[in-house]
Amino acid sequence: MHFRSIAYVVGTLLLVTSIALLFPIITSLIYQENDFSALLISAVAAFGMGLPLWWFSPRDYELSFRDAVLIAVFGWVIISVVSALPFVIHGSIPSFTDAFFEMMSGYTTTGATILTDIESLPHGLLFWRSETHLLGGMGFLTLTLIFLPHGMAGVRIFRAESSPGQVITKEKFLPRNRDAMIWLWSIYLGLNMLQTLMLWGGGMSLFDSLCHAFGTVATAGFSPRNGSLGYYGNAYFDWVVTIFMFLGGMAFMLFYHMLKGEWD
Repeated sequence: MHFRSIAYVVGTLLLVTSIALLFPIITSLIYQENDFSALLISAVAAFGMGLPLWWFSPRDYELSFRDAVLIAVFGWVIISVVSALPFVIHGSIPSFTDAFFEMMSGYTTTGATILTDIESLPHGLLFWRSETHLLGGMGFLTLTLIFLPHGMAGVRIFRAESSPGQVITKEKFLPRNRDAMIWLWSIYLGLNMLQTLMLWGGGMSLFDSLCHAFGTVATAGFSPRNGSLGYYGNAYFDWVVTIFMFLGGMAFMLFYHMLKGEWD
């Protein structure tokens, strides 16, 4: 096993997590709530742990499938631990075990929650909670592949992670692996953006529209409302969510081949 190269990938994963935390930090600033420091401390912690691993580890090895499986297993655990920090530091979920469960549920798009009063959380933490669906729906580790050197991880991490939003076929996918990941993430983010606009245009707030889009396209389930979609009592919202749940449940490789004009 190439442990130092594995450390490089894990470091990249932590750096991506720190960048992802910027969005709930901005949300907290907009709403001027008391979760800013908890989110900022967590982002700095993720960056501080990730930068040395990324900087001092070699990045010129082709990872084996065994390496990729190890990254997939420990990657999910590490990002869930780091992602739980804002909730524990803020005190909205004082139990680390509960916070870890909430984040693991988000990243794996399970949608189960330990929260009984979701709306009591500040907007920054609610956004971070929903953003884990966005990151996990296509596969957080596949996002990391975009930032890795060409040829380092190949298709192995993509197969090892096995996230629900995509299925890889038997053909060779190694030569343009990064390009393909960019395509897949572009499709995925495009669906999220389109659903957000449709919900927002129908009268839902922009914040709620984003959170529900993250949970829908990822086929997950987190909502910023205690009553979920039932809170609105709006048939239009129900239909939009139903359509995008169907689209999100399809293999994104199909969208990829359609857009590339590869019908064979």
